[in-house]
Amino acid sequence: MDDPERQPKITVKGVGEITDRDYRGVIAIIFSVGTILLAAMAVAQSRVDVFTGVMAVLGPLVTLIIKDYFQSKE
Repeated sequence: MDDPERQPKITVKGVGEITDRDYRGVIAIIFSVGTILLAAMAVAQSRVDVFTGVMAVLGPLVTLIIKDYFQSKE
């Protein structure tokens, strides 16, 4: 019944077992929050060119990361 692919990769004392799913969630959160912060800073400084660049480069990447994370939960 236990799938070897779902076995924990790392065991951290006090935290428990960390699996691939946990890493995907952390990466999704970091990239999403980072993109939002960069975009918010660009808007606060009225830098439309920086906002456009951030969203052009990081927008698709964040979309793929979040899509991968939620599809892995199915």
